Amino acid sequence: VLRFTGGTTGAPKAVMYSIDNLLSGRDLHYATADPVDARSERMLHFGMISHASGIVYFPIVFKGGCTVTMNDRSLLTLCQTVERERITCSLMVPSMLYHMLEAPEVREHDLSSLRTMYYGASSMNPTRLKQLSERFGNIFVQLYGSSEHAGAVSCLSKAEHLPDASGSEAHLSSAGRVVPGVEVVIMGTDGKPVADGEDGEIWMRSRTICMGYLHNPQKTAEEFCDGFWKSGDVGRIDSGGYLYVLDRLKDTIVHKDCNVYPNQVEAALMAHETVMMAAVVGIPDPSCGEWVHAEVVLRGDESIDGEELRQFVGQRLAAYNVPRTISFARELPLSPVGKVLRRVVRETCRQNFKSNQSLTT
Repeated sequence: VLRFTGGTTGAPKAVMYSIDNLLSGRDLHYATADPVDARSERMLHFGMISHASGIVYFPIVFKGGCTVTMNDRSLLTLCQTVERERITCSLMVPSMLYHMLEAPEVREHDLSSLRTMYYGASSMNPTRLKQLSERFGNIFVQLYGSSEHAGAVSCLSKAEHLPDASGSEAHLSSAGRVVPGVEVVIMGTDGKPVADGEDGEIWMRSRTICMGYLHNPQKTAEEFCDGFWKSGDVGRIDSGGYLYVLDRLKDTIVHKDCNVYPNQVEAALMAHETVMMAAVVGIPDPSCGEWVHAEVVLRGDESIDGEELRQFVGQRLAAYNVPRTISFARELPLSPVGKVLRRVVRETCRQNFKSNQSLTT
Protein backbone atom coordinates (compact mmCIF):
# COMPACT_ATOMS: atom_id res chain seq x y z
CA VAL A 1 0.00 0.00 0.00
CA LEU A 2 1.26 3.50 -0.85
CA ARG A 3 0.47 6.69 1.03
CA PHE A 4 1.93 10.12 0.36
CA THR A 5 3.20 12.24 3.23
CA GLY A 6 1.47 15.57 3.84
CA GLY A 7 4.28 17.73 2.45
CA THR A 8 3.98 20.40 5.17
CA THR A 9 7.78 20.81 5.37
CA GLY A 10 8.86 19.58 1.93
CA ALA A 11 7.87 17.63 -1.17
CA PRO A 12 5.50 14.70 -0.44
CA LYS A 13 7.11 11.23 -0.38
CA ALA A 14 5.45 7.92 -1.30
CA VAL A 15 5.49 5.77 1.85
CA MET A 16 5.35 1.97 1.40
CA TYR A 17 3.42 -0.27 3.84
CA SER A 18 3.11 -4.01 4.27
CA ILE A 19 -0.12 -5.49 5.60
CA ASP A 20 1.75 -6.17 8.85
CA ASN A 21 2.48 -2.44 9.20
CA LEU A 22 -1.23 -1.67 8.99
CA LEU A 23 -2.32 -4.46 11.33
CA SER A 24 0.37 -3.45 13.80
CA GLY A 25 -1.11 0.06 13.78
CA ARG A 26 -4.44 -1.53 14.66
CA ASP A 27 -2.87 -3.44 17.56
CA LEU A 28 -1.18 -0.31 18.90
CA HIS A 29 -4.55 1.46 18.98
CA TYR A 30 -6.00 -1.38 21.03
CA ALA A 31 -3.08 -0.90 23.47
CA THR A 32 -3.98 2.76 24.17
CA ALA A 33 -5.96 3.80 27.25
CA ASP A 34 -9.00 4.80 25.17
CA PRO A 35 -9.40 2.37 22.24
CA VAL A 36 -12.56 2.29 20.16
CA ASP A 37 -15.46 0.31 21.61
CA ALA A 38 -16.90 -2.77 19.98
CA ARG A 39 -19.86 -2.87 17.56
CA SER A 40 -21.54 0.12 19.20
CA GLU A 41 -18.90 2.52 17.84
CA ARG A 42 -19.92 4.77 14.94
CA MET A 43 -16.84 6.52 13.56
CA LEU A 44 -17.04 9.59 11.33
CA HIS A 45 -13.94 10.14 9.19
CA PHE A 46 -13.98 13.91 8.84
CA GLY A 47 -10.42 13.74 7.53
CA MET A 48 -9.01 11.47 4.86
CA ILE A 49 -8.52 7.78 5.66
CA SER A 50 -5.28 8.02 3.66
CA HIS A 51 -3.87 10.28 6.36
CA ALA A 52 -4.42 10.76 10.11
CA SER A 53 -7.94 9.35 10.17
CA GLY A 54 -6.56 6.06 8.90
CA ILE A 55 -5.09 5.41 12.36
CA VAL A 56 -8.57 4.47 13.61
CA TYR A 57 -9.92 2.88 10.41
CA PHE A 58 -8.63 -0.67 10.93
CA PRO A 59 -9.40 -0.68 14.69
CA ILE A 60 -13.05 0.11 13.82
CA VAL A 61 -13.24 -2.48 11.01
CA PHE A 62 -11.80 -5.33 13.07
CA LYS A 63 -14.16 -4.66 15.99
CA GLY A 64 -17.20 -4.64 13.73
CA GLY A 65 -18.01 -0.97 14.24
CA CYS A 66 -19.53 1.41 11.71
CA THR A 67 -17.44 3.69 9.50
CA VAL A 68 -18.97 6.83 7.96
CA THR A 69 -17.02 8.91 5.45
CA MET A 70 -17.50 12.46 4.18
CA ASN A 71 -16.96 13.87 0.71
CA ASP A 72 -16.48 17.46 1.83
CA ARG A 73 -14.85 19.21 4.77
CA SER A 74 -17.60 21.62 5.84
CA LEU A 75 -18.54 21.88 9.50
CA LEU A 76 -22.20 22.03 8.47
CA THR A 77 -21.96 18.58 6.84
CA LEU A 78 -20.08 17.27 9.86
CA CYS A 79 -22.75 18.51 12.28
CA GLN A 80 -25.61 17.20 10.13
CA THR A 81 -23.91 13.80 9.85
CA VAL A 82 -23.19 13.50 13.58
CA GLU A 83 -26.80 14.35 14.38
CA ARG A 84 -28.37 12.11 11.69
CA GLU A 85 -26.06 9.08 12.13
CA ARG A 86 -25.65 9.38 15.92
CA ILE A 87 -21.88 9.41 15.51
CA THR A 88 -19.99 8.35 18.64
CA CYS A 89 -16.41 9.20 17.67
CA SER A 90 -14.33 11.07 15.12
CA LEU A 91 -10.82 12.36 14.49
CA MET A 92 -9.98 15.96 13.61
CA VAL A 93 -6.87 18.09 13.35
CA PRO A 94 -6.58 20.99 15.83
CA SER A 95 -7.23 23.74 13.26
CA MET A 96 -10.67 22.26 12.52
CA LEU A 97 -11.46 21.86 16.21
CA TYR A 98 -10.65 25.54 16.76
CA HIS A 99 -13.30 26.44 14.19
CA MET A 100 -15.83 24.33 16.08
CA LEU A 101 -15.56 26.79 18.98
CA GLU A 102 -16.79 29.61 16.74
CA ALA A 103 -19.05 28.01 14.11
CA PRO A 104 -22.79 28.74 14.58
CA GLU A 105 -23.77 25.40 13.01
CA VAL A 106 -22.12 23.61 15.93
CA ARG A 107 -24.56 25.30 18.31
CA GLU A 108 -27.53 24.58 16.05
CA HIS A 109 -27.15 20.77 15.91
CA ASP A 110 -27.30 17.95 18.44
CA LEU A 111 -23.77 16.57 18.89
CA SER A 112 -24.48 14.86 22.20
CA SER A 113 -23.83 11.37 20.78
CA LEU A 114 -20.09 12.15 20.53
CA ARG A 115 -18.23 10.39 23.32
CA THR A 116 -14.69 10.32 21.87
CA MET A 117 -12.89 12.89 19.74
CA TYR A 118 -9.42 11.83 18.67
CA TYR A 119 -7.07 14.57 17.51
CA GLY A 120 -3.54 14.69 16.13
CA ALA A 121 -1.43 15.54 13.04
CA SER A 122 -0.29 18.81 14.65
CA SER A 123 0.06 20.20 18.16
CA MET A 124 -3.01 21.35 20.08
CA ASN A 125 -2.97 24.72 21.82
CA PRO A 126 -3.54 24.09 25.58
CA THR A 127 -5.80 27.15 25.93
CA ARG A 128 -8.03 26.02 23.06
CA LEU A 129 -8.01 22.46 24.43
CA LYS A 130 -9.45 23.65 27.74
CA GLN A 131 -12.11 25.64 25.88
CA LEU A 132 -13.03 22.59 23.81
CA SER A 133 -13.31 20.42 26.92
CA GLU A 134 -15.55 23.00 28.57
CA ARG A 135 -17.74 23.09 25.46
CA PHE A 136 -17.96 19.37 24.61
CA GLY A 137 -16.90 17.61 27.82
CA ASN A 138 -14.00 15.29 28.58
CA ILE A 139 -14.18 13.42 25.25
CA PHE A 140 -10.75 14.26 23.82
CA VAL A 141 -7.89 11.81 23.16
CA GLN A 142 -4.63 12.83 21.51
CA LEU A 143 -2.80 10.41 19.21
CA TYR A 144 0.73 11.14 17.98
CA GLY A 145 1.82 9.32 14.85
CA SER A 146 3.05 9.96 11.32
CA SER A 147 2.85 8.70 7.76
CA GLU A 148 6.02 6.70 8.37
CA HIS A 149 4.52 5.19 11.54
CA ALA A 150 0.86 4.65 10.69
CA GLY A 151 -0.21 3.98 14.26
CA ALA A 152 -0.24 5.69 17.64
CA VAL A 153 3.25 6.37 19.00
CA SER A 154 1.90 8.06 22.11
CA CYS A 155 -1.52 8.78 23.57
CA LEU A 156 -2.91 11.43 25.91
CA SER A 157 -5.99 9.72 27.33
CA LYS A 158 -9.26 11.24 28.51
CA ALA A 159 -8.13 10.81 32.11
CA GLU A 160 -4.90 12.65 31.30
CA HIS A 161 -6.87 15.60 29.93
CA LEU A 162 -7.71 16.40 33.56
CA PRO A 163 -5.39 18.00 36.15
CA ASP A 164 -3.04 15.53 37.86
CA ALA A 165 -3.09 14.71 41.57
CA SER A 166 -1.21 17.93 42.40
CA GLY A 167 -3.61 20.02 40.29
CA SER A 168 -1.02 20.62 37.55
CA GLU A 169 -2.11 20.88 33.92
CA ALA A 170 1.40 21.09 32.45
CA HIS A 171 0.99 17.67 30.82
CA LEU A 172 -1.80 19.03 28.60
CA SER A 173 0.88 20.44 26.30
CA SER A 174 2.39 16.96 25.88
CA ALA A 175 1.55 14.22 23.38
CA GLY A 176 0.86 11.80 26.21
CA ARG A 177 2.74 8.62 27.13
CA VAL A 178 4.38 6.19 24.71
CA VAL A 179 2.05 3.35 23.71
CA PRO A 180 3.11 -0.19 24.74
CA GLY A 181 4.79 -1.84 21.77
CA VAL A 182 6.61 1.31 20.60
CA GLU A 183 10.20 2.28 21.40
CA VAL A 184 10.93 6.01 21.53
CA VAL A 185 14.44 7.41 21.92
CA ILE A 186 15.31 11.11 22.20
CA MET A 187 18.53 11.40 20.21
CA GLY A 188 21.14 14.13 20.46
CA THR A 189 23.04 15.65 17.54
CA ASP A 190 25.94 13.32 18.40
CA GLY A 191 23.82 10.29 17.59
CA LYS A 192 23.51 9.25 21.25
CA PRO A 193 20.37 9.25 23.46
CA VAL A 194 20.01 12.28 25.70
CA ALA A 195 19.06 12.23 29.39
CA ASP A 196 15.40 12.47 30.45
CA GLY A 197 14.18 16.04 30.26
CA GLU A 198 16.66 17.09 27.57
CA ASP A 199 15.69 18.06 24.02
CA GLY A 200 16.59 16.00 20.97
CA GLU A 201 15.19 14.38 17.86
CA ILE A 202 12.41 11.84 18.37
CA TRP A 203 13.32 8.41 16.99
CA MET A 204 10.66 5.67 17.01
CA ARG A 205 10.62 1.95 16.31
CA SER A 206 7.87 -0.70 16.18
CA ARG A 207 6.28 -3.18 13.75
CA THR A 208 4.34 -0.22 12.36
CA ILE A 209 7.40 1.52 10.88
CA CYS A 210 6.92 1.60 7.11
CA MET A 211 9.04 -0.16 4.48
CA GLY A 212 10.64 3.08 3.27
CA TYR A 213 10.00 5.48 0.38
CA LEU A 214 9.09 4.26 -3.10
CA HIS A 215 11.93 4.70 -5.66
CA ASN A 216 13.89 6.82 -3.16
CA PRO A 217 16.63 4.67 -1.57
CA GLN A 218 18.75 7.71 -0.68
CA LYS A 219 15.98 9.34 1.37
CA THR A 220 15.14 5.98 2.93
CA ALA A 221 18.76 5.51 4.01
CA GLU A 222 18.85 9.04 5.45
CA GLU A 223 15.70 8.74 7.56
CA PHE A 224 15.79 5.13 8.79
CA CYS A 225 18.42 3.55 11.02
CA ASP A 226 18.42 0.10 12.68
CA GLY A 227 14.64 -0.14 12.44
CA PHE A 228 14.13 3.36 13.85
CA TRP A 229 12.57 6.21 11.91
CA LYS A 230 14.14 9.62 12.54
CA SER A 231 10.98 11.71 12.86
CA GLY A 232 12.48 15.17 12.35
CA ASP A 233 10.50 16.29 15.43
CA VAL A 234 12.25 17.93 18.38
CA GLY A 235 11.00 16.52 21.66
CA ARG A 236 11.70 15.49 25.22
CA ILE A 237 10.37 12.99 27.77
CA ASP A 238 9.81 14.26 31.31
CA SER A 239 10.14 12.41 34.61
CA GLY A 240 6.47 11.43 34.45
CA GLY A 241 6.93 9.67 31.12
CA TYR A 242 5.11 12.32 29.08
CA LEU A 243 6.42 12.89 25.56
CA TYR A 244 6.56 16.52 24.45
CA VAL A 245 6.71 17.22 20.72
CA LEU A 246 8.23 20.69 20.66
CA ASP A 247 8.42 21.32 16.92
CA ARG A 248 9.84 20.22 13.58
CA LEU A 249 13.63 20.46 13.32
CA LYS A 250 13.17 22.25 9.98
CA ASP A 251 10.87 24.82 11.58
CA THR A 252 13.10 25.66 14.57
CA ILE A 253 14.17 29.32 14.48
CA VAL A 254 17.73 30.13 15.57
CA HIS A 255 17.78 33.64 17.02
CA LYS A 256 21.12 34.81 18.46
CA ASP A 257 22.19 31.19 19.15
CA CYS A 258 18.89 30.45 20.94
CA ASN A 259 16.41 27.88 19.62
CA VAL A 260 12.90 29.25 19.20
CA TYR A 261 10.19 26.62 18.79
CA PRO A 262 7.31 28.11 16.76
CA ASN A 263 4.75 25.83 18.46
CA GLN A 264 5.50 27.42 21.83
CA VAL A 265 5.22 30.97 20.47
CA GLU A 266 1.99 30.09 18.66
CA ALA A 267 0.58 28.65 21.89
CA ALA A 268 1.42 31.87 23.73
CA LEU A 269 -0.23 33.99 21.03
CA MET A 270 -3.33 31.81 20.99
CA ALA A 271 -3.69 32.12 24.75
CA HIS A 272 -4.94 35.65 24.02
CA GLU A 273 -8.73 35.73 23.75
CA THR A 274 -8.70 37.63 20.45
CA VAL A 275 -6.49 35.14 18.56
CA MET A 276 -7.99 32.21 16.63
CA MET A 277 -4.84 30.84 14.96
CA ALA A 278 -1.19 31.75 14.50
CA ALA A 279 1.79 30.65 12.45
CA VAL A 280 5.31 31.60 13.52
CA VAL A 281 8.32 31.55 11.15
CA GLY A 282 11.88 32.80 11.01
CA ILE A 283 13.01 35.65 8.74
CA PRO A 284 16.75 35.65 7.84
CA ASP A 285 18.74 38.52 9.35
CA PRO A 286 22.57 38.71 9.28
CA SER A 287 22.61 40.51 12.64
CA CYS A 288 20.82 37.77 14.61
CA GLY A 289 20.46 34.73 12.34
CA GLU A 290 16.68 34.88 12.14
CA TRP A 291 14.05 37.08 13.70
CA VAL A 292 10.70 35.77 14.84
CA HIS A 293 7.66 36.72 12.76
CA ALA A 294 4.02 35.80 13.43
CA GLU A 295 1.04 35.62 11.11
CA VAL A 296 -2.12 35.91 13.21
CA VAL A 297 -5.78 35.22 12.47
CA LEU A 298 -8.16 36.95 14.87
CA ARG A 299 -11.49 35.61 16.10
CA GLY A 300 -14.59 37.03 14.43
CA ASP A 301 -14.62 40.83 14.50
CA GLU A 302 -11.97 41.11 17.22
CA SER A 303 -9.12 43.60 16.90
CA ILE A 304 -5.86 44.14 18.76
CA ASP A 305 -2.63 46.04 18.32
CA GLY A 306 0.48 44.05 17.40
CA GLU A 307 2.50 45.65 20.19
CA GLU A 308 -0.08 44.55 22.76
CA LEU A 309 0.26 40.98 21.51
CA ARG A 310 4.06 41.21 21.74
CA GLN A 311 3.80 42.32 25.36
CA PHE A 312 1.33 39.50 26.04
CA VAL A 313 3.80 36.91 24.70
CA GLY A 314 6.66 38.56 26.60
CA GLN A 315 4.85 37.89 29.87
CA ARG A 316 4.79 34.16 29.10
CA LEU A 317 8.03 33.40 27.26
CA ALA A 318 11.68 34.47 27.31
CA ALA A 319 12.46 37.65 25.39
CA TYR A 320 14.11 35.86 22.45
CA ASN A 321 10.77 34.13 21.69
CA VAL A 322 8.80 37.37 21.31
CA PRO A 323 7.97 38.10 17.64
CA ARG A 324 9.75 41.16 16.29
CA THR A 325 6.98 41.55 13.72
CA ILE A 326 3.31 40.53 13.66
CA SER A 327 1.00 40.59 10.64
CA PHE A 328 -2.73 39.95 10.67
CA ALA A 329 -4.25 37.62 8.07
CA ARG A 330 -7.79 36.54 7.24
CA GLU A 331 -6.72 32.90 6.98
CA LEU A 332 -3.67 30.65 6.93
CA PRO A 333 -2.78 28.17 4.18
CA LEU A 334 -3.87 24.64 5.10
CA SER A 335 -3.01 21.23 3.67
CA PRO A 336 -5.81 18.96 2.39
CA VAL A 337 -5.92 17.36 5.85
CA GLY A 338 -6.20 20.73 7.63
CA LYS A 339 -2.64 21.23 8.89
CA VAL A 340 -1.16 24.73 8.69
CA LEU A 341 1.39 24.82 5.87
CA ARG A 342 4.10 26.64 7.79
CA ARG A 343 6.47 26.07 4.87
CA VAL A 344 4.19 28.15 2.61
CA VAL A 345 3.82 30.83 5.30
CA ARG A 346 7.60 31.01 5.69
CA GLU A 347 8.29 31.24 1.95
CA THR A 348 5.61 33.90 1.42
CA CYS A 349 6.69 36.03 4.39
CA ARG A 350 10.37 35.86 3.49
CA GLN A 351 9.60 36.93 -0.07
CA ASN A 352 7.37 39.78 1.15
CA PHE A 353 9.99 41.09 3.57
CA LYS A 354 12.68 40.78 0.88
CA SER A 355 10.54 42.74 -1.61
CA ASN A 356 9.74 45.44 0.91
CA GLN A 357 13.41 45.75 1.79
CA SER A 358 14.30 46.11 -1.88
CA LEU A 359 11.74 48.87 -2.28
CA THR A 360 13.08 50.66 0.78
CA THR A 361 16.71 50.50 -0.32
